[in-house]
Amino acid sequence: MAKIEGFITNLGKYNEGELIGKWIEFPISDDELQNVLKEIGCYYVDDDGVKHNVEYEEYFFSDWNNDVAFDFGEYPDLEEVNKFAERVEAL
Repeated sequence: MAKIEGFITNLGKYNEGELIGKWIEFPISDDELQNVLKEIGCYYVDDDGVKHNVEYEEYFFSDWNNDVAFDFGEYPDLEEVNKFAERVEAL
């Protein structure tokens, strides 16, 4: 099975000189993404709809690792990456 992984990075912390991020595998559910954003200190919404960590709202992808030789860039549309990963899995 082909894998698609991206290293999601807290942009605010990166600009302050800290590399805080985590490898995530696609496709990823919204709940899983919100948990990862929480872990790296970025803006996230909890199960009750409460917004947290609004100081660090933005993230970017500083690296990609995948078996399909495709670069999704620093600011991909995550919905499109999920769709692409689902199509790859279906093959």
